[in-house]
Amino acid sequence: MLLLVYYGYLIINAIVNNYSAKILKTDIFIFITSSLTILLIDNLSFSKSSLSLLRRNIFILITLTLAGSFSQIFIDSSLFVPADRYEQLSRIDFAGYWRNSSIFDSLMENQGGIMFIFMMFLFWQSSSSEEIKKQSLAIFFLILIGVMTFTRYVFLSQIMILVYFNFFAKRFTLKRTIAIGLCSIILMILFLTNENTILSSDFIQTRLLADVSGRTNDPFYFFQRYLSEHNILFGTGASSFDIEYFYSDIQRLHSGIWDLFFQGGIIGLILYLSVIYQFYRKCRFVFRKTGDSTFLLGPMIIILINFTARLNYFYFLGLILFYLVITINVKLIQNKVDMRINNIDI
Repeated sequence: MLLLVYYGYLIINAIVNNYSAKILKTDIFIFITSSLTILLIDNLSFSKSSLSLLRRNIFILITLTLAGSFSQIFIDSSLFVPADRYEQLSRIDFAGYWRNSSIFDSLMENQGGIMFIFMMFLFWQSSSSEEIKKQSLAIFFLILIGVMTFTRYVFLSQIMILVYFNFFAKRFTLKRTIAIGLCSIILMILFLTNENTILSSDFIQTRLLADVSGRTNDPFYFFQRYLSEHNILFGTGASSFDIEYFYSDIQRLHSGIWDLFFQGGIIGLILYLSVIYQFYRKCRFVFRKTGDSTFLLGPMIIILINFTARLNYFYFLGLILFYLVITINVKLIQNKVDMRINNIDI
């Protein structure tokens, strides 16, 4: 319900401020369909086999995506990319590093990147050694895919998730720890023996160390220079991406959080954070009932990536998948509680 309120506010705010043309019919359609999908997830029933079945199908998707990523890198970067979008991307200088999203490039921008982040949460709960092997392989494939996106928020998020899972979420095993330790030693040796080459490479200099002023300097300048002229409560009604140079010397606020403040003001931010809080409540429920803190990082990742890119909508497949995974876990816990109560009544 909160999700519909959030989307409804953005639409009404745009209409009131005479920016209704900036809210496309496609936007309204995916606002509604994504909200209905979340509502459907909340009202479905799940069994013990639901997670296993979901992992099996997503693993197939990951394998196909890995093949697609290799194809974009080594065969043709235009594969899976709509012709008009490929033409637009061709005008941007990535120094030869395309932001590949594999088979997800046929969808809207960033669908792949967010999916590659949040699919990782599905593959960290395991019960048998055989499942651990398969899930570790899925994680490894996802990291390869993430690196091949050449997108900072993707592989930095993946690194955060790996560190959190292994050292804070109590999801490490002796075998995993040894494997991670060996990989870390190998990577460290490779880095130390090729330090100068690596640090001076185009990938490091052009992608990792590329200019980020749109995410840092521009928002701070906006606050210093234009906050007194800005409608703090309701915002402008449109994204800075849609009305560039609304304030004469700021092109766009390349950050979802600051752009949302620009567009929807404090009310927009409150509604956005309220939706994320619904995600967090489910994650915390799982933690309180099972002690499993695996999912608690998820809501934080959603907020953090919105400081690096404009990703403040909830129609991304990765977010819907994450919501599905935590909802399945919540409902399985509730089913156990209900069965225990019924047994006591009997």
